[in-house]
Amino acid sequence: MTEWWTYAPSDFLMFSARSYERLVERYNLEWWPAHLFVLLAALAVLGTALRTGPPQRRPAAARSLAMLPALLLAAAWLGVAWAFHYHRMAAINWASVHLAWAFAVQAALLLWAGWRGERLAPRPPPRQAADRAAAVLVAAAIAAYPVIALWAGTPAAQAPVFGLMPEPTVAATLGWLALARRPPGVLWVLPLAYSALAGVMLHLLAAPDAWLLPAFALAALACAVARRR
Repeated sequence: MTEWWTYAPSDFLMFSARSYERLVERYNLEWWPAHLFVLLAALAVLGTALRTGPPQRRPAAARSLAMLPALLLAAAWLGVAWAFHYHRMAAINWASVHLAWAFAVQAALLLWAGWRGERLAPRPPPRQAADRAAAVLVAAAIAAYPVIALWAGTPAAQAPVFGLMPEPTVAATLGWLALARRPPGVLWVLPLAYSALAGVMLHLLAAPDAWLLPAFALAALACAVARRR
């Protein structure tokens, strides 16, 4: 330990970049073509929620509308927790078991927030620039995240897709929290923490899209702050 300063942060990773790449490739291959169905369902839910807007003086309808994005996001977080973190990443990283539980807790919190009424429902048809930017962030996280990752240099077999990989799932959640009427603050904690963690991990693995999730997180925070001013 007298030469501790000679260690680089990457020396503390429990897996190599190649191991992670092969794991993601096998994972994507195993679930194909579920990617297409997940993307279509997510875009349908997003379009319905944004087009309808929160109903006025109709608590039951408001709750139903708020439950649409809550159910979608909760299902995505739970799917990533079970299929990716617990059944895949845990094979090369024991900490992923804890991440699986954390993602399951976030799914439960999303359902709780949706059940409480219109807190997760979108505001009336976006008029502010921040509202429109947040809506674009959600759509980009769902539909464009894999394309941006490919443009950055990620191989097609490793393209991250919403509902199957954690990064676009977290990015879409952050965008929706920036768009929602009054999201509970606790819903921001894990997505922001995971954005920082994933950014560092992917950077250490020399992943070309390591910057992508932190960029989404910063943009979502900027939209949320702008809306409240």
